[in-house]
Amino acid sequence: MAGDLSPQCADRLGRRSNCNALGRGKPRGTFGRIRPRRCRIARRRTARARIRPDRSEFREPCRRRSGTDRFRHPPRRATTPLLPLALFRSRSVSAGVTVLIASNVALYGALFYLGLYLQNIQGFPALETGVRLLPLMAAFTLASPLGGRLTARFGPRVPLTAGMVLLALSFLGLARLSAESTYLAQWPWLGLLGIGMGITIVAATDAIVGNVPGEHSGVAGGLQTTAGQLGGVLGISLFGVLIAGNDAFVGGMQTAMWVGAGIALMSALLAIAVEKPQPGK
Repeated sequence: MAGDLSPQCADRLGRRSNCNALGRGKPRGTFGRIRPRRCRIARRRTARARIRPDRSEFREPCRRRSGTDRFRHPPRRATTPLLPLALFRSRSVSAGVTVLIASNVALYGALFYLGLYLQNIQGFPALETGVRLLPLMAAFTLASPLGGRLTARFGPRVPLTAGMVLLALSFLGLARLSAESTYLAQWPWLGLLGIGMGITIVAATDAIVGNVPGEHSGVAGGLQTTAGQLGGVLGISLFGVLIAGNDAFVGGMQTAMWVGAGIALMSALLAIAVEKPQPGK
């Protein structure tokens, strides 16, 4: 009777048996029977062949590159890049991004370490420290509309240059602070720092967004935001390195303010390269 069964296959011991008989319809008493491994593999291959389509026609055009080929022939251009590098061919956009980064280096670096100066050196609590920094933020809020009017009348070049000069003057004043300095020697320079920042940020935004084609205005807005955030990170890091490299906190803060003044003056010279946006853009 075993010779009539089909299909035939062999288990590991070479005994031939019926795959169907071993796989299905087992009597109740044959509980411990296990289907031979070769029979199971044969059934799996048959099932896969039924459900898998033939993809041989797609193999030739979609030949995988080796790792060496990928490094040897990297993709040089993207059809729709996230940030078209051609935008930086405009000197106004490049100068605007640089000046915006420099101004945020000034704002965040000074704001962070002036707070530490007021708390750790002069001993003011956190609430009173925030109140003493209010002239900076109040001047920033009032100067922003003024920067918009100046930019609309003269273009971004004049307010950018003036704002960075004010930043440089405020840093030179803050560099004269000592551990015994009174608040009367602090708040005028804080207010001047806020005025310079308010004028600069508005003009830099117009220099970046206004000098790109209309279809890239959204990308330019994102570039402006990223430049501001990058400036904040660089400002806190740069000022922190300068202060940590000094034996005393006040001495390191004075050095950081001198460096900030130099950065602001160089950015003021760079702002001269910014052009007024064309009405057609």
